[in-house]
Amino acid sequence: HSTCVEGTDGSLQCWGGLADASISEKAGGVLAGAEPRAVTLPWKPAWFIGDMALVEGRLYAVDLAETLTVSEGQAKLLESGVAAVAGVDGRYCITDKSRKLRCRDTGDPEWRVPTLAGVTDFAVVNEFEHGVCAVKSGKVQCVGAGSRWTTIRGVKDAAQIEMNMLLACARSKHGKVSCWEAAFFEGAFDMGEEYGDQGISDAADIALGAGGYTEPNLLVRTNAGGMRLVSIEDDYDELLLERGVLEIAAGFEHACARIDDDGDGVGDRLECFGIDGIGQLGKLGDHVMVQPIAVEFGG
Repeated sequence: HSTCVEGTDGSLQCWGGLADASISEKAGGVLAGAEPRAVTLPWKPAWFIGDMALVEGRLYAVDLAETLTVSEGQAKLLESGVAAVAGVDGRYCITDKSRKLRCRDTGDPEWRVPTLAGVTDFAVVNEFEHGVCAVKSGKVQCVGAGSRWTTIRGVKDAAQIEMNMLLACARSKHGKVSCWEAAFFEGAFDMGEEYGDQGISDAADIALGAGGYTEPNLLVRTNAGGMRLVSIEDDYDELLLERGVLEIAAGFEHACARIDDDGDGVGDRLECFGIDGIGQLGKLGDHVMVQPIAVEFGG
């Protein structure tokens, strides 16, 4: 697992998982004092998640397993004309400027997902099984390889979709959040348990992390700039940060927030949380950086 942050000078720093640059771990969380390692890429990526980078509409495969420095010759061009991308480990989906979604697996040419036009947001899950959920005209549709798109009933005015393991959540344009179990088995999508409305009305952004194989966690950046942790199955809700949160990201058993301390709209530091009990996150130390401008999690 790795956490990467991009600075305003174009530098990229990562914790854990890259080229044996492992961090100290305790109960799955990031410990204070863990030193980030600099990652050198031949360009400044607009999106980066460990094995892929999006640069000016071009999607590259990058191999950080052996080295933290990648030359342009080592980066393989996967796609051009890319507006947005989601995925990991060579299996990904992209949209172009016309908002048409298509998916690909670089290691398995037989993997097929039906294309979908008019997509405004989408998410890819690559854990137990592989599947995609997308937002189109305010509705959420999900699909597995070789199956048809299925519309999620009861979800309206969706603006954002997130998935992690077997959990999917959608944020509406009104700040409400609905969640459900999204199971993909042998290429087919199966609508599992409906967790429904989470009682949230002020969500500006959401992210999903996993606190173990059965304990999904929902992170919410509020309109007021706070960050909340909601444990879907345990009816647990805690305000982790009260203000200044510009961006949130969640990974397996840990999460981070990019924070503006002085109200100038620029990130001043990155604060990370690690697992502290089932379904809960506890503060294990701050990582202070010079104006971090992006937070991404690798697999």
